[in-house]
This record gives sequence, structure tokens and C-alpha cells, in this order.
Amino acid sequence: MTGVLLVQPNESLRRLYADQLSADGFPTEEVSFKCDAMGAARRQRPAVVVVDATLDPGEAAAFIRALRKDLDLAAVPVVGIAYLPGCVTPVLDAGATCCLRHLPSPDALVKAVRWATSVYHCDAA
Repeated sequence: MTGVLLVQPNESLRRLYADQLSADGFPTEEVSFKCDAMGAARRQRPAVVVVDATLDPGEAAAFIRALRKDLDLAAVPVVGIAYLPGCVTPVLDAGATCCLRHLPSPDALVKAVRWATSVYHCDAA
């Protein structure tokens, strides 16, 4: 398992975060919820998944639950992004490892990915 799967429906944020993660040594695959995020996770077998739940917390929670039920992906740490009221609880209840409760700067997102990889002993780089 290597790299980061970035599930971000906002194209501008997806590009910004992916560029920063890549610059910091994390190979990153980008998808939106409209893409097959679960299929990408199965193909890539990422060390960390980053999911922005702000625009659709229900869809993000369903994706996280599906990861947790998949035998090959259940242990992958999930960093949620949920900066609007009502978004945090569904993400954490679905099984996210942690949740950033604000719109993270690219540096803050990299720090969260580093934390997740160190706590869960993953090789994301």
C-alpha cells in the first residue's frame, strides 16, 4: 500500500491538495465522488484516503463505510474534511480515522496525512 487517494468533489481544491501532497512526496490519485472512488481505492490500495465530506456528507459516509467493510481496505486510515455544520458526525460515525473541522490549508492536509501514516505505520510516500 502506497500513496494517497484524494476524494475531493471540488476540482480547484482537488488540484491544490494533490499538488501539495505530491510536492511533499506523497504519490496521489485524485477522484471525485462522481468517479468510482471505491474502484480507485481497490486499484490503488492506498496507504491513506482523504475524503472531503462537506458537499455531500451522506455520500462521503457511505464511501467510508464501504471501505471499512472491504477486507483489503478496512484498515486504511481515512482523513475526513468536514468544515460545515452537520458534516463531522456522519464522517466519524462511518469510521474516519480523524476529521479536519475546517477548510485545511494544503500544509495542514499534509500534516494530517503524515500523522495518519505515522500512527498507522503506513508507507504513503
